[in-house]
Amino acid sequence: MTSKLKLIYKKPWFFALSFVVLAFALYRFNYFYIGLVNKGGGYYSPFLDHYLNYPHWLQQILLKSASGMLHLFGVDNFVYHDSIKISRGVWVNVGYSCYGMGIITSFWAFVIAYPYKTVKKKLYFILAGTLIIILTNVIRIALVGFIFSRFKTVRQHADLHHDLYNIFAYLVIILMIWFWLKENKKSNVHPGN
Repeated sequence: MTSKLKLIYKKPWFFALSFVVLAFALYRFNYFYIGLVNKGGGYYSPFLDHYLNYPHWLQQILLKSASGMLHLFGVDNFVYHDSIKISRGVWVNVGYSCYGMGIITSFWAFVIAYPYKTVKKKLYFILAGTLIIILTNVIRIALVGFIFSRFKTVRQHADLHHDLYNIFAYLVIILMIWFWLKENKKSNVHPGN
């Protein structure tokens, strides 16, 4: 990289602009891709649906992991398509908005745009952070199933868990980033090193 590019790369405005552009691009790409792998989508691709349907993979990871967690807590359930069926007539549906893809892409955009880390450290942090975000989502889905199966009166506030999870997940991301940046001060890594 030339010295002028390195100077621009270090500017806070460049980081902020890169973050916003990347977050928007990744977020929109996911919705475009969902249209490619969804039979009702305008540009459906059977090949991508069958071989590279990562939204479906993520959904199944969330469903099966949350179902297993519910079994650990003694809640009888089974996974059926895009839902977990729990005894007492409770269904926990895991639709596209439940996947956490918006939260994950915001996290990825921040990490990719941040100038003071090596590519290797960024990839490691993206992997670790994504797994933590998915784990928090699994816990949320299992908790929703557990609470809804035990307390009927809570079901009327079913949509509240989305907002609460988003707040919690962004707090987790802020903490992860804080530790990651704190580590940066110790290692004193700068672009180009």
